[in-house]
Amino acid sequence: MVLLSDPSRKNVIRTRSGTEIPCASYLSFELAKMQLNAQEILRWRPRAKLRSIDMYPYNCVGMIFAARRAWIEIDYIYDLLNGDGFRQIKEDEVISGDLILYIDANNEPAHIGLIIAVDSIGKTKNILVMSKWGKDAEFIHFVDDVPQQMGKPTKFYTDRKEHDYISA
Repeated sequence: MVLLSDPSRKNVIRTRSGTEIPCASYLSFELAKMQLNAQEILRWRPRAKLRSIDMYPYNCVGMIFAARRAWIEIDYIYDLLNGDGFRQIKEDEVISGDLILYIDANNEPAHIGLIIAVDSIGKTKNILVMSKWGKDAEFIHFVDDVPQQMGKPTKFYTDRKEHDYISA
């Protein structure tokens, strides 16, 4: 991959609190290869649905925190969450618009997704997520239906504030 911008310039995004987070802008990926990868992923994950294939390269972090405009390493996820005012919540507090963080076998962040639907059937919650799988496509999938290297769904986050909670 080749950087689109001058490598001597620092590419950053800023959190709501002003913290600078480095990011990269690359030339686009090859569409035909991305389509083949998406087809193969759908064979492995038949419950997942393809949302989109975009040749502009971004990852799961860039999808959520940079509006699909940059690749941001997952190493900065806690800086982004803290800088944008997110707080960890329990699974039973999750609603659409919250985030799910996936943790790998080394107890490190590996993937993040946007929760788009929560359906409760008795005590069972079905959580639907939209996320970008590496440099591959965006998929809509159940919370636990991701490739093994993306880790396990472990932590939930929200940016909702106290005034967002209204009693009926």
